[in-house]
Amino acid sequence: MINKFKKIHIFDDLVWSSESTFYIYNQISKILKSKSFCNIMIPGGKSFEKIFIELIENYKIDNLNINLFMTDERFTKINSKDNNYNMIKKLSKNKNIKLFRIKTYLKDIKKEIARYSDIIHHQIDILILSVADDGHIASIFPEKIDYYKMTTNMTTISSSNHHFRRVTITPKFINEINNKIILLKGNKKVKIMKKLYNRSNKEIDDYLNLIFKSKCLISYNSYKEMISSK
Repeated sequence: MINKFKKIHIFDDLVWSSESTFYIYNQISKILKSKSFCNIMIPGGKSFEKIFIELIENYKIDNLNINLFMTDERFTKINSKDNNYNMIKKLSKNKNIKLFRIKTYLKDIKKEIARYSDIIHHQIDILILSVADDGHIASIFPEKIDYYKMTTNMTTISSSNHHFRRVTITPKFINEINNKIILLKGNKKVKIMKKLYNRSNKEIDDYLNLIFKSKCLISYNSYKEMISSK
């Protein structure tokens, strides 16, 4: 399975976060050498939190000309702590971060999805994704991959395993982004991926290819789990 990835970078577990942060910062710097701004799409979730803090504190990305967009968002009240936007704003500690919100609290969600879809269409320079403990990326769940076979950039989705209804980018949108980074740390996540890989049908293969076509930043212990025969 390891050979399926577009590119893989293995970092020691103790420095996985700092090395991943440095890698992402270098990607941003490369973009800014060729254009005046950089559009980055970021995930919610625990894997990205520490990286985002390091990007702010150690690399001062708030001083760079970057725009941040969300891969997905939960349907919550405007000030809910369960909202990805509010989580990122809290982590930014009032720094001057340009973060574009998916306004899931609005009544006309179809209009909001259309608005956000237009903003991100063919505009993202770097897409950062992270694998969750149950194997989902953004809010694309392995068991619902067939649901996402559509031509839109975004859609709504619910999962029986998760409390909140969500808005998420679609596989179609992900496949159109050239510069994709996947964050992968945790043996539980790797075991889920291996189970999916061994089941191998067209829908699961389509889902896993969203991950495999990315540049993977993986911790060493997760790498060892991935190449083990168990």
